[in-house]
Amino acid sequence: MITETPEQWVVISLPATAHRPEHWRVFAGWRGGYLSEDRWKLNSGITQVVEEAEHIIFYGASGSGYRCHKQGYGLKEGLYLFSSYCQGVLEYKTAGEGIEILPHTTDWTQLV
Repeated sequence: MITETPEQWVVISLPATAHRPEHWRVFAGWRGGYLSEDRWKLNSGITQVVEEAEHIIFYGASGSGYRCHKQGYGLKEGLYLFSSYCQGVLEYKTAGEGIEILPHTTDWTQLV
């Protein structure tokens, strides 16, 4: 079931630990407007990937689905497409611990 359609998104790689194998998650962002705030979500871990003509659908361990437009990938040639709030959260979440942002050229269907 598709539950989210982010405006900007990236996939982050979380390294293996003693309690879980390496896995990948979607970090999704939305820009707010006059009456709403910017917001972000981190999915539960990618379990299935479906590629469409203009979108990639990522299904998570919780059953959620993120339908992500290919042009919305948030990091291209070192430039963030995220709002400054979402960019700050992303940088905080990926600081240290071997967490990496995958490049936009990644073959998403090969993650699982």
